[in-house]
Amino acid sequence: SSECAAAYPDLDQVFRATNFPPFMYNGGGGAKGLYPLLIKAAFDRMGVPVVLQTAPWRRALTSSLEEAIGIGGIYVNSDRLTKYDYSDPIFHEELMLYTVPEKLFSFETLDDLAGKTIGGMRGWSYGDAFDQARAAGKFKVEEVSKDEQNVGKLVVGRLDAIISTRECLDVLRQTMSREIGSLILLPKPLISNATYLAFSKAQHKAYLLTQFNVALIQMRQDGLYQKLTKEAFSE
Repeated sequence: SSECAAAYPDLDQVFRATNFPPFMYNGGGGAKGLYPLLIKAAFDRMGVPVVLQTAPWRRALTSSLEEAIGIGGIYVNSDRLTKYDYSDPIFHEELMLYTVPEKLFSFETLDDLAGKTIGGMRGWSYGDAFDQARAAGKFKVEEVSKDEQNVGKLVVGRLDAIISTRECLDVLRQTMSREIGSLILLPKPLISNATYLAFSKAQHKAYLLTQFNVALIQMRQDGLYQKLTKEAFSE
């Protein structure tokens, strides 16, 4: 409604990560992917103007706490719950482990990663349990800014496994078919993470997030959510 737009005149940006297709990435002059599509559609339905921009994930996190902006596609962990107000889940990402034949191992619990070097994304949290085990030195995580960097390191033997989603690697098959074809997907997910839109608690945007949640419900009910999801994953 125009009332909401007037109540939140400083809302003009939602930062998000780059280099994470098909979920969110910088393409063709702006933010592309599933989360920009869903967030823009929800704000259009709310009648609230929004500008979607991209930034490296670590900078997006910093900016979301220091400036009057939001952040899309963010996970929850115990530390972030003290800093952010969250929407209802936008989507659920299933994070998987990939390895190569020479490094093949069985994965059931985090204990199975003991002593291994895992490829992850810079600035990401993979849940409290993973983050705590990593901090305790049970395994090592090497961070990069793009999935293709992790794939390249894995296939030349510099990593024991990488963390990604099926959807992200499906996109990479277009340019790295040989490398992706050599990877082995371990059957048990590392973690299933819900993703959210969030604003720092200092911004007092809980009312706006409530409106966003209503818009998401309506989009699921009338089929727009499903249509946009299909569109994002078929690009």
